[in-house]
Amino acid sequence: MTVKSKAYEFRHKILRDIGLKNELIQRIPKEIMEKLENCYYYGTPMNVFLEANLSEGKCYDRSYGLTMAFDKFNLVRGYLMKFAKTFPNPKHDKNFGHGWVESEGWCYDTTFNIRVKSWFYKFWLGAKESERYSEKELFEDEEYMKLRKTTKSDIENDYGLEAFNAYLCKTVLQLYKKESQIKTENSTRTEMLERLICQLPNIDMEEIDRRVNVNLQEIIERTRSEER
Repeated sequence: MTVKSKAYEFRHKILRDIGLKNELIQRIPKEIMEKLENCYYYGTPMNVFLEANLSEGKCYDRSYGLTMAFDKFNLVRGYLMKFAKTFPNPKHDKNFGHGWVESEGWCYDTTFNIRVKSWFYKFWLGAKESERYSEKELFEDEEYMKLRKTTKSDIENDYGLEAFNAYLCKTVLQLYKKESQIKTENSTRTEMLERLICQLPNIDMEEIDRRVNVNLQEIIERTRSEER
C-alpha cells in the first residue's frame, strides 16, 4: 500500500466515523425494507434480493429494484472516485462504476445497504454521476412498470421461483443469526424473513439443499472437465 492510498484510507475512516456519529450514514430504514417485502424483482422479493447481496457488480440491478420502494426518486449511474482511490481493485474499473438511488436528500447504496445524506455521500465517496433517471422517466418505461406491478399472486404455484426465494430467505436468515454482534439491529429483519418463509407453501428445505448441492457439484465437475 502506497503512502497516498494510506492517506485516502485514513480520510475514509475518519469521515465514516463522523458520518455514523452524526447520523449522516444510516442503515436503510425498516419501513423501506418492509415496503420491498411486497415488491418483486423478476419473481424474487426485493428485500431478499437486496439483503442476500449475492455478488459484487449487482449494484445496477439492486438500485433499479430499490426504486420500487419510492414514489419520488432519481436512479443514478456514475462513479465513486474517492472510494476507488481508497480501495483500488484490478477487478473494477479505475473509477469504480456504481449505481445508487437518490430520494429526499438521501443516497441509497445497495452495495453497502446504507443510506447517506446526499451532500456527504459525494464528499465522502467522491460520487460523480454520469446518468440520471427520474421516476417520471421510469414510470414511462413498459418493462419497469410491469416489474413494479408484479404481485405475489403472479408467482404463486411456481415451484421453481418459490424454492429459489425460500432458499435465499434461509441463506440470509442464517447469516443474520451468525452475526450476533449486530443481533439487535437484525432482529426485525429476521422476523420479516421468517414470515416470508412461512408464506411460501410446500417447500421442503432439505430437498432444496440437496438439489442445490448436487447442482453445484455438477457445475464444478463440468467446469473442471472443460478446463482439462
